[in-house]
Amino acid sequence: MSAPAIDRATDDAPAFAAEDVSKSYGDARALDRVSLAFSTGTQAVLLGPSGAGKSALLRLALGLERADGGRVAVLGRDLASVPRRARAALRARIGVLFAQDALFAERSVEENVALGAHGARAVRARAVREALLLVGLKHVEHRRPTALTAGERRRVALARAIAGAPALLVVDEPAAGLDPVAAGAIHALLGQLRARLGLTLVVASRDPRALDGAEVAAFLHAGRVVAVDAPDRLRACTDAALQQLLAGRPYGPIAP
Repeated sequence: MSAPAIDRATDDAPAFAAEDVSKSYGDARALDRVSLAFSTGTQAVLLGPSGAGKSALLRLALGLERADGGRVAVLGRDLASVPRRARAALRARIGVLFAQDALFAERSVEENVALGAHGARAVRARAVREALLLVGLKHVEHRRPTALTAGERRRVALARAIAGAPALLVVDEPAAGLDPVAAGAIHALLGQLRARLGLTLVVASRDPRALDGAEVAAFLHAGRVVAVDAPDRLRACTDAALQQLLAGRPYGPIAP
């Protein structure tokens, strides 16, 4: 699977970076001067409860929204400053798996996955087959998403996200709506794909299982970065909100 070329700002720039980023929705402040960076090739996690600002940060990084202040860059480029003609090529190097699968029910699995591929028809068809094999699905190309289990649909959406051979894979709540077995499988699969494809993986999740296999994690709460560290050291952080989330306790700084 091949991806379109794009001029990169610098070869050693972080694959994902935020500098003093703020974002509000009306009176609600989603991000409050957030700064962090993840190196190219890293498996990283944005961990935090609902409303922590994780999804808002991803939307900014994908160019779906603009920050009120600060800068968000992916693959060494700030989408807000990339010329219009170059934006499509930059976005083509970013694979996205949303919290909802966002599959087209009226289209086959093959047609859904092909939406993430690039190139001529034959090239896209090969990319679809390879992507489905990579996520562990066989002989489902002609089925509709409604005929699949929730775990299978998530894998189809993941196949679509990697069909274009992205340099960066961004995942929002990979285990949303899945049973514990399927959730554990999708977390393990993400790590396997990152290693096999050599891409940068950034996962936003409220599920502490997302930390397994990650190299670096940032804990967000109330729109701020509380701590950034290796997962083992992050788990040892004494922040009350982080410990509440890790333990799944109903009472503490995080409102249920």
